[in-house]
Amino acid sequence: LGRKFVALHRPPHCFLSYSRQLVFNSIVLVLCSVGLFAYSVTLVVIFEEGEEEQTDEGDSGGTPVYTNWLSLIVLAVLVIVLGVLGIIGATRVSLQLLLAYFWLCVVAIAPVLLFSVSCFDIIEVVDTWIRHHWNDRAFRWVRSTFCTDGTAHDECNAPIDGGTGFPNVTAWCVFNFNATDCASIRNEAQDDAVSWAQLLLTIQGCIGLLEVVQMGYAMALAIFVITKPIVVATMNDIINYLLLMPVAGCLAYGAFLWRHKGYEVDYTWVPDYFITLGCAQIALIPLGILAARSKSRQMLTAYEVLTALVMGCLVALSAALYFFAYTLHRRFDPTTEQVEDIACDMNLHDCCCCSLDDTGVGRCPEWGETEIIEYLSLELKLGGLVAILSVLYVVGGLITADVLRKSLLDYRCDHI
Repeated sequence: LGRKFVALHRPPHCFLSYSRQLVFNSIVLVLCSVGLFAYSVTLVVIFEEGEEEQTDEGDSGGTPVYTNWLSLIVLAVLVIVLGVLGIIGATRVSLQLLLAYFWLCVVAIAPVLLFSVSCFDIIEVVDTWIRHHWNDRAFRWVRSTFCTDGTAHDECNAPIDGGTGFPNVTAWCVFNFNATDCASIRNEAQDDAVSWAQLLLTIQGCIGLLEVVQMGYAMALAIFVITKPIVVATMNDIINYLLLMPVAGCLAYGAFLWRHKGYEVDYTWVPDYFITLGCAQIALIPLGILAARSKSRQMLTAYEVLTALVMGCLVALSAALYFFAYTLHRRFDPTTEQVEDIACDMNLHDCCCCSLDDTGVGRCPEWGETEIIEYLSLELKLGGLVAILSVLYVVGGLITADVLRKSLLDYRCDHI
């Protein structure tokens, strides 16, 4: 194949050839990923001590903020490696490297998009996250930064509702400092910290989305360089492996939402629906392989119909999850006991008495109804995003089957 095969010609009205554009784009992708990696690592280091801190009353509460940062660190490293591969492949004009680069972009683009978009969803709950971690050791730097001078470890460190043994923050403040302004000092600092955290998440999400755009452009350039027929030819072998990604996504998120079946909500069917769609996709993979290898147009048609049905179900599931997420505050009115049971079941940070009975103050009085609904809504939104991203891979399988079926119809198929 060699250099004569690849398209080194310049596109119309463009100074750079496609391969040189690919090199430049890959360099920018690497630099962007290095920035995302350094940015996310900095955030993790700031809060690492508190995340390692475990208590009997619950875990460190890192989900979803801390988990999202860790995921973006891992993805940033993978995209850096991916970008280097693209630079080498485009510089050497290697068909094998460019094909690997293209398909790895296809694999990586959905997870990067998932965790980048989730940054914007997490913004809606970051105020709750900060409020319930305010007294953690990891927030010493945050308190020192946003609290009034000299109050970071005193008045500004007031616990939620005054903590154990006090009816409210004012009583705690009078007892410890003979003052009554602890709540106002703490609330003002928390408001500033929330604005800061929202800005951090916005920047992180924007960097991630920029990476998604760059990977999409890189895929388009790679197709121009290695030509569309070669990509289509390799698609038949690779698509069945790619379809394992939506399978894993559906099964994993269905298992994650399984605990919601114990809550008195009207979407308890969602975990079963996720798992059923995951199993349906597992069943479709061998059907697609058998149809392609047997070169049967009838089997390919059946595969396309069933795949389209799964795709429609995923779209419907995503729409339903977003609907429930945005209307949950109107559709779900839990009692105080239910709120505390959910908080303990989710192992949320700052619960005082999940392992105790008959405390007289409840199992988790620190968490309120609005905060619990915010967290449940976030999980539903992320589920909707997982479902819609799964559709992208299912569409790829549908297109592959359709291309192969039309090739068979025209008697132009040489091999699978």
